[in-house]
Amino acid sequence: MLHPGVKRTDRIAHRQADAAIVIVRRFISDALDEPNGWKEAKECLREIFRYLRQDQYVKDADIKIGVDPLNILKAFADDPRIDQRYRNFQIKKWIEKIERRRSGRPKISQSV
Repeated sequence: MLHPGVKRTDRIAHRQADAAIVIVRRFISDALDEPNGWKEAKECLREIFRYLRQDQYVKDADIKIGVDPLNILKAFADDPRIDQRYRNFQIKKWIEKIERRRSGRPKISQSV
């Protein structure tokens, strides 16, 4: 994913960020389709959550640049290829945690 730290706001930068979301979602989906791909998919989902929680630039990417990596987790929150317990007790909890954090932040206008 294009690192928001470079502060690029041109059309190409936005398209690259959008493409990165699509690529990561596809990578996870492909991993889930593989017989032994769950481990890889799970690690990628965990890393997305860590990234959303800890990266200073990504925390506000949804409102600063209009690209939201949280949509990756949301895409798999109801995916039947993932055990329901993992979806309910991990993915959905991660989404709730990020959304709760976001609800308390000041509004920032997009620099698009």
